Amino acid sequence: MRRHIMKTVQKFSFGVTDVGRNSGKRTRFKIFLYAVLIVLAFGNQRVSGQGVGISEAAITPDGSAILELRSTVRGFLAPRLTTAERLAIVAPANGLLVYDTETMSFWYWDGVDSEWKAFASGAWGTSNQLLGMNAAGDANEYKSLLGTLNQIDVAHAPGSITLSTPQDIHTGANPTFAGLTLTTTPLGVSSGGTGLNTFGGTNTVLYTSTADNLAWVATSTAPGQFLQTTTAGGPPTWKTILSEANGGTGYDDTYSNGELLIGDNTGGLTRSTLTGTVNQVYISNGDGTITLSLPQNIDIGATPEFVSVELSGLDPNAGVYTDGSSVLTSTPPSSGTIGYWSRDDALDLLTPANLGDDVATTDGGTITSSGLFTGEAGATITGLLQADDNVILGSDNTDALTVNAQSDFNDVVNIDGALTANSGIDVTAGDVDIADNLNVTTNATVTGNTRVDGTFRFDAAGQAVDN
Repeated sequence: MRRHIMKTVQKFSFGVTDVGRNSGKRTRFKIFLYAVLIVLAFGNQRVSGQGVGISEAAITPDGSAILELRSTVRGFLAPRLTTAERLAIVAPANGLLVYDTETMSFWYWDGVDSEWKAFASGAWGTSNQLLGMNAAGDANEYKSLLGTLNQIDVAHAPGSITLSTPQDIHTGANPTFAGLTLTTTPLGVSSGGTGLNTFGGTNTVLYTSTADNLAWVATSTAPGQFLQTTTAGGPPTWKTILSEANGGTGYDDTYSNGELLIGDNTGGLTRSTLTGTVNQVYISNGDGTITLSLPQNIDIGATPEFVSVELSGLDPNAGVYTDGSSVLTSTPPSSGTIGYWSRDDALDLLTPANLGDDVATTDGGTITSSGLFTGEAGATITGLLQADDNVILGSDNTDALTVNAQSDFNDVVNIDGALTANSGIDVTAGDVDIADNLNVTTNATVTGNTRVDGTFRFDAAGQAVDN
């Protein structure tokens, strides 16, 4: 016989009014209730419609419920089992509900996870609370999720709880902290630590003694020291003086006045002072100064004095001149003043630099001209006069030539004034043209024509002729 218990029943409501007042009414109610239960238990009919509502007063079951129980004085009593009995239920249906008398909590079967799950044993939680086990681990309870200042922030919102930290702390983040304390002692190098329990004191320096292993160098022993390795790949040690090979001087800071670092022939440095040369360069060392000086001034405005001067650019036994750049030279200038003389290369003239000065020789000296000898204001010669070219004196009749010794001319003699030869005159070639008197106190030999505008005139044969 098949049973369909409370499958579908159309609007069955059981109400109890005046319970305890009228026993007759209670009796009739019980009879009626039994009849209904019998119909539900043994009836084989299916009736489509609303669910079943059981209440102390007439009710209409909720349309979404197959069974609705309603009461203001009584509750629903679920099956009560021990923990062992609950766990012994064979193939429990998904959502099967029981009350565990040992845990004193309701349990339901979760068919998805295939396990019993308990309801919270206490009251329903408040907003944003979570369901979890109690401290004893024998019942559920609601817990409030709280954050910790400067560690975890909790933000509640309808249907969500957001946890966050004050800053990013993932592996790619760059968090900032005022300090960091690690409980692992010592923290290894591979974990970002040093692997050392101590750094050996104050102001020590760490270095890698071997791969991924740190060691420390004790604090320095003097001001200004620096770390340097004495061998390639060796441990560092404190040094006071940087060697030359490493770009230093190899010397300490104790220097005397005038000392300098001077390179030597070994490629190193030597600490020494400058050395002067007698009568050439003098050295005077002071506090932070070195003064170089000479025996006398040699600037362009100075007038140095020497016993003698030897210039390698001059010719031996030659005159000394200055060129257009005021440089000494043995080459005479083509024009300009040469000592007491002025030279005009275009006219082939050499005249006194001071016009009007006499040209004279003493102590038997001679004046020799291989070209034209010209005296613009006359000439007085007390010694031998020998001219291989023309002799021309003056530009008017006031210029005269007086020769107190023998006169020997190899070319034309042209004198605008008088010619007086006190020791004779010889003209071996060319004419003699005297604009004034010709006075010869001794012999006169003339091979060419002679013209005298004054008192005496003769021809090449020595005969007097008319003027």
